[in-house]
Amino acid sequence: MSIQVSCLNYSYPRADEWVLRDISFALHPGEILGLTGPSGAGKSTLLHLMAGLLQTQYGQISFTQAGEPRTALVVQQVEKQFFERTLYADIAFGPLNQGRSAAQARDIVEEAMNTVGLDPVVYGPRSPFTLSSGEKRRAALAGILALEPDYLLCDEIMAGLDDAGREQMRLLLRRLAAEGKGILMVSHRMDEILAVCNRLMIMEQGRITISGDTLSVISALEREWGALTPSREVLYRLQALQFPVDPYPCRDPRDAARQIQQLSWQQVFFPPSAANKEMQAARQSAEHAYSPEPVLQTEGAHKQAARREPDQQVSVRSKKKAIALDPRSRMIFTLLLAVLIFQGSSRAELAVLVAIMAFDFYFSRHSLQQLLHGTGGLFALILFTVLLQIFLLPGETLWQWGPVQISRQGLYQSLLLGLKLTLLIIIMQMMITSTTITELLRGLEWFLQPLSRLKLPVEELVLTMTISLRFIPILNREMEAIRTAQVARGANFGQGPISKRLRMQLSLLVPLFFHTIQRAEQLAVAMDSRAYVPGIQRTHLQPLRLASWDYLYLMLALLLAVLIWSL
Repeated sequence: MSIQVSCLNYSYPRADEWVLRDISFALHPGEILGLTGPSGAGKSTLLHLMAGLLQTQYGQISFTQAGEPRTALVVQQVEKQFFERTLYADIAFGPLNQGRSAAQARDIVEEAMNTVGLDPVVYGPRSPFTLSSGEKRRAALAGILALEPDYLLCDEIMAGLDDAGREQMRLLLRRLAAEGKGILMVSHRMDEILAVCNRLMIMEQGRITISGDTLSVISALEREWGALTPSREVLYRLQALQFPVDPYPCRDPRDAARQIQQLSWQQVFFPPSAANKEMQAARQSAEHAYSPEPVLQTEGAHKQAARREPDQQVSVRSKKKAIALDPRSRMIFTLLLAVLIFQGSSRAELAVLVAIMAFDFYFSRHSLQQLLHGTGGLFALILFTVLLQIFLLPGETLWQWGPVQISRQGLYQSLLLGLKLTLLIIIMQMMITSTTITELLRGLEWFLQPLSRLKLPVEELVLTMTISLRFIPILNREMEAIRTAQVARGANFGQGPISKRLRMQLSLLVPLFFHTIQRAEQLAVAMDSRAYVPGIQRTHLQPLRLASWDYLYLMLALLLAVLIWSL
């Protein structure tokens, strides 16, 4: 049965544009379909939708016959797929998770490892983290094959491999296709696609702009851009010199070598004339051959806007430039706002506070959706605090049920506290979303600089905070990538008993710890290579400098200080 993708559209949450737009194609058993295009075109998103890791929004992914074929995704960073102590246990994870017995899983693992050329006796007991890049790539594919999928979705499966490793992977993909498996292969390299793919699709800005037989598509592109691979470039040059060669069927260097070997000795030592203008023009075109990794720009593609149907419009905020404050003025302004929030209690004071916040909200071009993003837990905590205050504060009773009562004072104080906490969260979000972490830490460094006279390591403290804060989003992305790789291998983190879920969550810590150590080592090497020495004052690309808007905000901060002093 074939996989049919029809009018598929997809947009990530809080995104203003479609990542995928009107994607339609079919993937058949026994074929290798290539997919290429510039970075950000939507290739990985398409693979995740086909693998079931993302839920379709508009359009559908269907099958030509009853039933549902098994699809499996081979992720680009294969090292994130490993989490067991041995390679055997890692590959066996999928079959065991599917309910296979230990004996069945053993047979499946051995067959998968033999298929990718890894001896189960030699490699089975080894840690997957100790393998070479090529061995990791094949081991990751073995883990996917152990799921016995009908279709393979390969995201840059040959990335990081040497020439020998690429050739082994090409042979393996051809063999799997010959066995009836459908393969969708994403790659930026035209030589890889030419060598193994039957059909080719090119994506730009979320759309499939060109599709068809691989050789036909490549030849059509070459008429505009020139040769796309070195082997075809050689044949184009020979053809320009009137040698009887044909670049069209050439898929890899061996095809080019075969045609060159078939040239007779007379043609080699007495080449035909290349004097006519057409051949000279073809020769010059071949000399400016197109890069093996082209940035494809088809006609009109660069002019296409992010279009949505009328009932699917997404509001886009004005692109009017927001003011950029110096972190010092932003921090002083935010600090005094926070003090006034908890010091003020009258309606006039709160009105002044809200007016100043509205002024900042407008001129800093904040988005309410952006401010509220990720604060759901904080607002839940505020709600809990407000409810607790309502029932605990004494006063004139408004409502009572048994021992539980709500007083007039308790209701007023609780609502006031909830309002103040909400305003506090908003102003902190306004500071964080309008100022980068690096800028905030530089502002903090400026404020703490007088402490350096007391021999306190202010710069080292700020540098440590900078590294720590930068590692948090990195670790979050690493954790999400590891979870995605395990889900692609059949893991289900939301089903089963508590003990099983806990074990699966703990399994994420092994690769996360491994990648964290790798990141730390890379950081240490980078700092050593730049001759970092503690105690030496660091320089910055952009020095802190107050502008006109900063002085206006400092005047507002002074007004806030006067209000606070008068309370």
